[in-house]
Amino acid sequence: MGDADSVGVVREYRVETDGVPARVYEPEGATGLLLLGHNGTLSKDHDRFVMLGRRYAEETGLAVVCIDAPAHGERAPDTEDPAQRMAIVHAEVVGPADQVVSDWQTTVTALSHIGAPRAYVGFSMGAMKGLSVVASMPTIGAVVLGVAGVSTFAAADNRPSVSVVRRLEISASFTCDLQVLMLHVTRDNMLRPQDVVELFFAITGPG
Repeated sequence: MGDADSVGVVREYRVETDGVPARVYEPEGATGLLLLGHNGTLSKDHDRFVMLGRRYAEETGLAVVCIDAPAHGERAPDTEDPAQRMAIVHAEVVGPADQVVSDWQTTVTALSHIGAPRAYVGFSMGAMKGLSVVASMPTIGAVVLGVAGVSTFAAADNRPSVSVVRRLEISASFTCDLQVLMLHVTRDNMLRPQDVVELFFAITGPG
């Protein structure tokens, strides 16, 4: 654990568990965790996520935790070749969520003295992979997904009728009492509004 400093009533510090670096914003009296998933190509230390971490901790009373996803931030590829670096990052962005789920479970266990995870907020890559994270942690009761859906290349009108999109399966497994807020824009080359709606209905079920 590095040096801690205070921002108002929120204590900020860095932890690293089994090679997974995390930034924590812990308000006084916090009894649970809010997990914050960053965009692809960004990191836990990007100005946007530092600002959000502080804000969410102050407004929710939960300890906000943001980890560096594999190949991001402190876990960036060890190469001087920009093209190779971007290829590795891109592969992680579009790849499966298994490692991210494991990383979050490791970090949550290390911070269990604060409390259980209660909420998840993710943006883009952090939202997509966050579906699997939420599914693995039954104590999470609220999730916010910023720009998440079925990627255009896997959209319903472009895939065989017998195919399955993994994140739709995962979303359909959520319990009915999970509170979900999805945020999106009307024009997105990768995630069209109809692809976002498909994911939304998979989460909320037929009712």
